[in-house]
Amino acid sequence: MKVGSGYNEGDLLLILNKLKLGYKYDSEEALILHAAGNIRNKNGIFPCLTILRTGMYLLPESSKIKSDYILGLWEKSYENKDNESIYEEILELIPKIDMKDIYSEAKESIYKIQSKIDNENS
Repeated sequence: MKVGSGYNEGDLLLILNKLKLGYKYDSEEALILHAAGNIRNKNGIFPCLTILRTGMYLLPESSKIKSDYILGLWEKSYENKDNESIYEEILELIPKIDMKDIYSEAKESIYKIQSKIDNENS
């Protein structure tokens, strides 16, 4: 199922904006990242990935959301036996990230993840 397929994108963005204003976040991106982090801490990686995937759908230009999603996929890969599809998704997303726009810790982790995937595939 495509993320957001049951909802109008404009309506979702409007709701996101109202939540941003109501909770006094600087941006929709900050709201999504904070919500995903809280959900990860309370409920684990799988619901967190759903929030981040929806965030990528609504804010496709957000490198921070993409980088958090990649880190979440990497965490998820520890629970799977067959990680080929996860690795493919990670490798497809990495070039779409503006590395100047993400935190240095995330940048270092993504470079390490890419290196590990490349080593496993060679």
